[in-house]
Amino acid sequence: MLRSVSFGLALAVLAAACALVEPPMPANTFMVKVEVRNMRPGPVALEVRTPTGVLPGAVQPASLPAGPSSAIVTYHLPVDGEWSIAVNGDAFIASADFGPDIRQGCTLGIELSADGSSTHGCDVWP
Repeated sequence: MLRSVSFGLALAVLAAACALVEPPMPANTFMVKVEVRNMRPGPVALEVRTPTGVLPGAVQPASLPAGPSSAIVTYHLPVDGEWSIAVNGDAFIASADFGPDIRQGCTLGIELSADGSSTHGCDVWP
């Protein structure tokens, strides 16, 4: 009986530790932390898309609740090739919109306005 309790406790500790570890980055990507502000009345789904489709595991968290809400979102963006950041399936920031600034540590901000429009840029928040 004592062994099963000890084993159960060890599994609980292991599960808790795993929850604290971020999943590995998708291959051939670089990480960018972004403050995303959702002012829309509904929740939003966030994705990174490439010409071949959605890049799995590239956004964490992958959604935000209805606004007003905000979160620091981790994006894993492809090192090479074309990509876009999408909200609710609609691409709105393309890789061509950002040059080397994004890799040199700019603080990227995205605001999803209640009227459906969006703004983004480097160092947009004070």
